[in-house]
Amino acid sequence: MLKLTALASLLLPGALAAPAPAFGIPGWGTPPAQSPVVNTVKVGGNTFTNHGLVGAGSLPSDLRDQFGDTIGGIGSAIAFDQFSFKKNFDGSYSGVLYAQPDRGWNTEGTTNYHARVHEFSLKLNPYYGQNAQSANNQISLNYQKSTKYSGPNGIETTGLDAGEIYTSHGIDFPAAFLPNSNQKALALDLEGLVHDPRDGSFWVSDEYGPYIYHFDCNGRYQNVIVPPDAYIPYINGVKNFTGNTDPDVGRESNHGFEGLSISSDGRYLYALLQAALVQDGGTHATREEYTRLVKYDISNPFGEPKLEGEYVVVLPQFNDPAEAKNPRTGESSELHFINDNQFLYLPRDSGRGQGQSNGTSIFRNAEIFDISSATNIAGSKYDNSSNPVAPDGKNLDSGVVAATGTPFVNYDDSTQLARVGMQNSNAGSSNDLDEKWESLALVPTFNAPNDYFLFTMSDNDFITQNGYLNGQKYKDDSGLNMPTQILAFWVTLGGVSQGVELVE
Repeated sequence: MLKLTALASLLLPGALAAPAPAFGIPGWGTPPAQSPVVNTVKVGGNTFTNHGLVGAGSLPSDLRDQFGDTIGGIGSAIAFDQFSFKKNFDGSYSGVLYAQPDRGWNTEGTTNYHARVHEFSLKLNPYYGQNAQSANNQISLNYQKSTKYSGPNGIETTGLDAGEIYTSHGIDFPAAFLPNSNQKALALDLEGLVHDPRDGSFWVSDEYGPYIYHFDCNGRYQNVIVPPDAYIPYINGVKNFTGNTDPDVGRESNHGFEGLSISSDGRYLYALLQAALVQDGGTHATREEYTRLVKYDISNPFGEPKLEGEYVVVLPQFNDPAEAKNPRTGESSELHFINDNQFLYLPRDSGRGQGQSNGTSIFRNAEIFDISSATNIAGSKYDNSSNPVAPDGKNLDSGVVAATGTPFVNYDDSTQLARVGMQNSNAGSSNDLDEKWESLALVPTFNAPNDYFLFTMSDNDFITQNGYLNGQKYKDDSGLNMPTQILAFWVTLGGVSQGVELVE
């Protein structure tokens, strides 16, 4: 019998041997007796409090992994090894963090990047003071190792565009021919990540399928979850997984399952599309707000995952003065389980942040949505692309009740950013906040019930002037060296789902 307090990147409070002493520096190590409150929201009868930023850190753009390749894009998805995270006697925290890149350096076209997951040792020296800090050094990351994924045919995967298909065991997989070869490899553009501490395996979600894959602790393919046909991309009536062209129906190009999470008892997987399916308005930035969440029962190790839930989630919209048409949809970059009905997700703007021409971000929030009153459309007519839930994104079908979000943590809060040496700016500083924030992970503070650190990391798109891929050097045409940034917020989550015992 294995006692689990949570799975994946959600960790729930456990025992602490002794209270940790303060660092001896005001504002560091020990939280104040009176907790600061940035904002409080209520969702579905539960209260959620944002106490503010407590840490920031970064990795250089030219860091390389054990294979000699540039480490980049790792903010696409993160997850903690829940058994590793602990509070140290000096008031700091440490643990193992897994970070998963997407499809590699692709600002100038896709590359033959082999999908993998990186392991880092993480340390957080939380800063609870209110004075602005000059350096964002409260979080440190040390690279440990990497594990590459291989497809059903045993061949390492590729980040090349999925312009081909190969079929195995009756399943059509996104694929690409390997360079100078007639051999096809599984093509992956990974976004979501769940780490299962029971066996060390990984569940990952991608953009091409959009599929959900299961790999063992050594990166070997185990299984795949194929969503309902409404999600599968078709062009001129033919299944086509390319990311270069929007399909006629199915997931929008490069808008697959951005978010992936797991229930605290390990029974259910949840995946959230970045934005609406094409038939629901997905190719229109001003009306792609009706996205979908799927729920799969994965509790039977000898059976196939079962679709048990499917819900429409309304993404928030905002006005962007740089765009001719408004309001724009805040596409979601992540998903995180809180309890059976409530989830964190990460809608944001794009094209704004460090190195971007549009400069300062105007919309980046970790929000909370609740599905308790939403319609479960699993197995309904809406799983066929000819029956959209919101034809062309204009009006939600009258038979469907959608879940809506509540803003919770504002990434662009200048006061909070300054406390950890960061800024929402495009001033040409390495402390300018990056554009793409695409991951969420929760770990306990061990200080008070339901208190957590909410970690989030940026995707730097492998942008560097000192890059390496498959033994070849590259320089991004932008001329930039884009760091990977990481932030940690202190939050209190009401109604968080307590873990249960799992019988092995």
